[in-house]
Amino acid sequence: MRKLAWSVLGVALMLAGCSSIVDGNAEFALPVTDPKALAAMLLSPEEISAVMGGAMSTSGTKTDFVRTRALDDTRCQNPWAPADDWSYDGTPTTGVQVRTLQSADTAGPELRLVSEALITFSDIYAADAFIADSLATWKLCQNRAITITPPTGEPPSTWTFGPAGVDQDHGTMTISRTSADGAVCQRVMAVRANVIVDVAACGYGVKDQGAQIADKLVAKIRVTK
Repeated sequence: MRKLAWSVLGVALMLAGCSSIVDGNAEFALPVTDPKALAAMLLSPEEISAVMGGAMSTSGTKTDFVRTRALDDTRCQNPWAPADDWSYDGTPTTGVQVRTLQSADTAGPELRLVSEALITFSDIYAADAFIADSLATWKLCQNRAITITPPTGEPPSTWTFGPAGVDQDHGTMTISRTSADGAVCQRVMAVRANVIVDVAACGYGVKDQGAQIADKLVAKIRVTK
């Protein structure tokens, strides 16, 4: 059952207002408008490996959104997968960078998967509006069992979306396979300036690794006084 659980996760992963607090100081966050800057802000495989507790390597990169239409309730696409095209459709985005990473173990208990995404919006107000709408959807999907039907033709599986931990500019949610085989993803979304940080960290026994990755990404986004 673990191989099936991770094949479903693999399909999903592959396919702040005007001020921010930095080092205790309020700073005016000017937009990061150059999409070319996003690639340099992503965490390296070495940084991701350190957080996840084992060696991981890049399995794919994209400069476009990811299509993961597999849920029986499309409203929950947003908390299910980072940089999902359904979630960002019609929004004023100006750039996107997505990197997926995985461990060498592709089917066993040591398998780890990570998707890290950075998305720029036209301005800070558009980014704030997007995360507010997104996290409202996370609350709608929390504590629900959702059926996932992989486009690869594999049998459907059921995943439980846990409670949504949401504040003004940050959201976390744990999604676990209902079969209780230990497969867990932590989803995290955050905003800084006009950049959305969109992360999934998956593995057996994953706890707060997604939040750690998101925090490190947020820290790499430049703000200007």
